[in-house]
Amino acid sequence: GGAPYALAVSSTAVYWTDQSTETVMTVPTSGGIATTLASRQQPNDIAVNATSVFWTDMGAGTVMTAPLGGGTPATIASDPHQPLYIAVSGAGVFWSDFGNGAVMTAPLGGGTPSTLAQGWRPYGVAVDATRVYWADESNSTVMATPIGGGSPTTLAVTTEPNDIAVDAANAYWTSPGGAVMKVPIGGGTATLLAAGSGTGGIATDGASVYWTDDVGTVSKVPVGGGATVTLVSGLNGPWDIAVDLTSVYWTCQGDGTVSKLTPK
Repeated sequence: GGAPYALAVSSTAVYWTDQSTETVMTVPTSGGIATTLASRQQPNDIAVNATSVFWTDMGAGTVMTAPLGGGTPATIASDPHQPLYIAVSGAGVFWSDFGNGAVMTAPLGGGTPSTLAQGWRPYGVAVDATRVYWADESNSTVMATPIGGGSPTTLAVTTEPNDIAVDAANAYWTSPGGAVMKVPIGGGTATLLAAGSGTGGIATDGASVYWTDDVGTVSKVPVGGGATVTLVSGLNGPWDIAVDLTSVYWTCQGDGTVSKLTPK
């Protein structure tokens, strides 16, 4: 039941948000009975680290966390505008505040949020050891800023970037118009990796880029470019996507499922 939306994967379990049932859910990566981690939420995006799961609650205007194995949810930060997408690293929690046009951060243990960048319309966010990256759909740019604060840098001017992922070399993004793109994380020329119909979620394992498309497919392409491989077709509303060492995972809003393919 429900309509699984955003997705994240730990070493042992899959986590997702469900806006229709107002829950945050989990199930072992091997499959089994889904467990409710948090209820009475209006969750959007989700991220995990080694110990905790984090999500944005758009309705309450909060950034939330709970232990991976379950427990009482706690508020990381209050952001009453519109916390949207989220990423986490050892340096903190990062999220896009679409309503206030900002990229925000707070300590992993919670506290007063700080503004890393202001004046943008950020959607998807990603983080590595030194910088935070975001897709600015309204301004058609892919941006980055130092993880500790500083001047934002335009990595690419592109068409309506939406979701974003990074590896050691590149930033990758999708657009509702159907493109899968990349640019070096230091900036440079943006490259088209694949054309689609209405591309959605994106993920990378450093070797390939994976994405969902509203024509009902999950696909991948080498990070260096090449032929697109359709991994799964005939899906009913695939949305978000995540990868680990062996598998690719995705949510389907149309039939309320969370699925995986091994090997990816």
